[in-house]
Amino acid sequence: MTGSDELQISSSKVRSHSYHIIFEYKVIRGCEECSNCQKVIVKWHPEEARLPDLIDAPVFYPTEKEFEDTLKYISSIRKKVEAYGICRIVPLSSWKPPCPL
Repeated sequence: MTGSDELQISSSKVRSHSYHIIFEYKVIRGCEECSNCQKVIVKWHPEEARLPDLIDAPVFYPTEKEFEDTLKYISSIRKKVEAYGICRIVPLSSWKPPCPL
């Protein structure tokens, strides 16, 4: 049996679960000179790669009247925000936080 008769090629596609990166690799075992060498060829397909889908957190712009009682306003938007776990509230530039010291 010659070295070329022992040439083995295995191929596969791999998907990384966390970042959805897809790459293809081949492992070539054996060559014309020997039967125990190994060559690995990897191809990355950037058109198929992507980050997980992220949804932007909601942003709220309360009026001066809505923001008079800050805690009451936060309670009023709670149901809308719970699904996201975070939100951004942008108060009017004229708003001054109370200083109870």
